Amino acid sequence: MIKRLRIPKIGTICEINWLDASGKMKEELEKINDVLPSSLLIQATTYGEIYKVDDKAILILQEKSDTECDYTVIPISWVINIKNLKKKNGN
Repeated sequence: MIKRLRIPKIGTICEINWLDASGKMKEELEKINDVLPSSLLIQATTYGEIYKVDDKAILILQEKSDTECDYTVIPISWVINIKNLKKKNGN
């Protein structure tokens, strides 16, 4: 059974729990040759504003200034859950 994810409205500040895994060093790759890829997934948490959504991904805006911004794009299929913290207007 596939869990249906309810994505908050654009502008809502949220906590998003999702699955992620990454590695950077070649030595790490050699150590994980005999490991199932799914065993390397960890639960990550991202906080930010729901900025844009399509049927495959959510763009979370974490910081924005006049000259730059910081955001994360998360595939919807990787999301475990989303908790609303507050709407942009303060509610």
